[in-house]
Amino acid sequence: MRIGHGEKALLLVAAMNPDFLLNRLERYNPTNTELMVMQRLDGRMLMTTWESVHEAQAHTNDLLQTIQNNALGMWVGEWLSAFRTSSRYPFFISVQVSQVQVLAAWRQKTWTLVLAVSVGLFAVLAATGVLMRRIHRVELTERQYQQTILQYSQALEQSPSGILILDERGRVVYCNAFWSQMSGYDEAHTLGRPPRILDTVHTPEQQVDHIWKKLHSRQLWRGEFVQPHKEGHLFTSVVLLAPMRNEEGATTHYICIQHDISGMKKLQTELQASRDKAEAATVAKSQFLANMSHEIRTPMNGLIGMTQLALDEPLTPQAQQYISNAHASAVSLLGILNDILDFSKIEAGKLALEYLPVPLKDLMSQVMALQSVAANTKNLSLTLHWDPDVPEHIQSDPVRLMQILNNVIGNAIKFTAEGAVTVRVSLPSDTSPLLSAKPFICFEIDDTGVGMSDRQLAQLFTPFTQADNSITRLFGGTGLGLAISRSLCHLLEGHLQIDSEKQRGTRVRVLLPLQRLSPVQVRLQPVVSDDALARLRGSQVLLVEDHPMNRQLLQVLLDKLGIQTITAENGQQALDCLAKSPENFDAVLMDVQMPVMDGIQATQRIREDTRLADLPIIAVTANAMSDERALCLQSGMQDYLSKPVSRQALHEVLLKWI
Repeated sequence: MRIGHGEKALLLVAAMNPDFLLNRLERYNPTNTELMVMQRLDGRMLMTTWESVHEAQAHTNDLLQTIQNNALGMWVGEWLSAFRTSSRYPFFISVQVSQVQVLAAWRQKTWTLVLAVSVGLFAVLAATGVLMRRIHRVELTERQYQQTILQYSQALEQSPSGILILDERGRVVYCNAFWSQMSGYDEAHTLGRPPRILDTVHTPEQQVDHIWKKLHSRQLWRGEFVQPHKEGHLFTSVVLLAPMRNEEGATTHYICIQHDISGMKKLQTELQASRDKAEAATVAKSQFLANMSHEIRTPMNGLIGMTQLALDEPLTPQAQQYISNAHASAVSLLGILNDILDFSKIEAGKLALEYLPVPLKDLMSQVMALQSVAANTKNLSLTLHWDPDVPEHIQSDPVRLMQILNNVIGNAIKFTAEGAVTVRVSLPSDTSPLLSAKPFICFEIDDTGVGMSDRQLAQLFTPFTQADNSITRLFGGTGLGLAISRSLCHLLEGHLQIDSEKQRGTRVRVLLPLQRLSPVQVRLQPVVSDDALARLRGSQVLLVEDHPMNRQLLQVLLDKLGIQTITAENGQQALDCLAKSPENFDAVLMDVQMPVMDGIQATQRIREDTRLADLPIIAVTANAMSDERALCLQSGMQDYLSKPVSRQALHEVLLKWI
């Protein structure tokens, strides 16, 4: 240290033993994280453990002012510093520790603790959330349960059925308002008591036991009961009893549902009475038609037969004309009667079809021959056009097919004053949309007659109605022909179409299913030859008929065949005749409806005699409405003739059985 100036200046040199410093340093054992600095008070660096002196100098420069004023102290910054000034020498020692390093363990522990606390807190929050959700769910379920209970309660109260809830002993613990209204008994008279259907005072004990047996086996019980109302009158209720079970499946209560069906029972009774009345009316109608058929056909049989017999005799031209007109009128009357009866059968669903092989050309020839008589009378041209693709034989009901064709062709002739009627038979490529895609055969009838307006077409198929009232006066007819024809087409799974224009004519198309057949030898009306009829000569027939004119007619027809006839007026007389000489008779013609003993009873009595077991008995009846044919065959008859009896049918049946 220089002291003074100039020549008078002195240079003071002081030395310190290095061992002193070493001893000092040995007392201090710094850690790996601590950095030490020994520095003079004026800032000169004496010794440091820092790798860089400049870096150590930079850390202690901020401490010099504080160190110069204090012998001992601390300073907190980026680095934590502690210093101490030597009491004997002008230097100090400072130790610096990085705040990051000092706090690293603390921070690690702190973060570990924070993480643990966070995880625990999250777990607590999650558990709390789950618990809250469960609580919310339970509360929601409870609210829904309470709401359901409320809805069920309201449903029970507002139900249009009387509802009772019974305890396990069968006593009422709840009744709704409708039960009180239905029975007249309020809660005070209902609660705590068994319902009347479980009360042995009102219901037989055996039935009560049966009900409890069903309920104890966890089954439903239902039935009807007539119960007394509080006001004294009776009402009928349908009752349903069912067990109510808890979650474990144990029966805790029973529910009883009752509904007053007195009004329904009354309505059913009224409907049953109405149905019985309607059925009785239908039976009466059928019986009336059957009786009408019998009463009309019986004299008509005589009228047609007698006029035909008369026409076979030599007559004056005027008498021939009179009787011919009478015969034609009787046949026309029979056609009207047949239309009415056919319509009644169709309406009652009792018209049966008989599908047979049909030689179509022969059938059309017969239809055209029959209709040509009326066409020639009016000087009309009646022609038939036959498509080459149409088969000659089909499967159908020949009787009903002829009835349809005769109706529609007859109508065309009737309503045509001049011109032509054309009949075409073809296989159409286009059919009605009402029909299926299977092949059909078409009968098309065109006329040049009066035609019809749209209004007249609309009511054309109404039974007993014609297109105009004046038509009946001008042309006649019952108004049933087209209605019957269309119904028959439907029964044959076909369709009938009509197109018409006023004063320009009408076109009728009859579309029927086509069922082809191989050619068969069938004659629709086989003609009985004289040689065949000659075989009947010498036979003996018992004729049983109560109507004198019909008896006379049949006797004449049989006499013409050379058949000897014995007559009887009822079944009892027939039995008496057969008892005298059973071996003399070759056949019996048996009327069905007769006084004293009818034909059915007489036939049954005849079959009791073993000698007459094979005697042919042929029914002759005027009943065209009932199923009398089957009844006759069941009673023991072999065949059936309907009145008016045609010569052709009589010849065929006699040749068949004699």
